[in-house]
Amino acid sequence: MVDKGLLLVALEALARRVMGDNKLLEEILAEPEFYKASSFYKRGHKEGEEIALLGSILEILAARFGDVPEDVRQLVSAMHDSTELKSLVRSAARAVDMNAFRGALSGAAG
Repeated sequence: MVDKGLLLVALEALARRVMGDNKLLEEILAEPEFYKASSFYKRGHKEGEEIALLGSILEILAARFGDVPEDVRQLVSAMHDSTELKSLVRSAARAVDMNAFRGALSGAAG
C-alpha cells in the first residue's frame, strides 16, 4: 500500500518541476476553488452531506420517538440520494409516529 504522505510529497515535487514557479504553485494551492474543482473534493463533499443527512434523520427520529428500530436504521443507512435524504429529514420531523415515517421511507426507497 502506498503511503499517502509520500504520495502527496511526490505530487508536489512533480508539480513544482512541471510549473517551475514555486510562487505560482503556492498561489494555486491556496485557492479554495482549486480543491473544489477536484473530483476528490466533490466526492468527499457528497459523502459528507449524505452522512450529515443520515445522522439528522436518525437524531430527529430518536428525539421524537425514542429508540429507532434496527430495520429503520438499516433502510435509512442504505440510502445515498441527497434529494431523497433531504425529503426524509422533513418526513422525520413531520411524521406523527414511527409507522408514518416507515411509510415515507418505503415511498422513498421504492
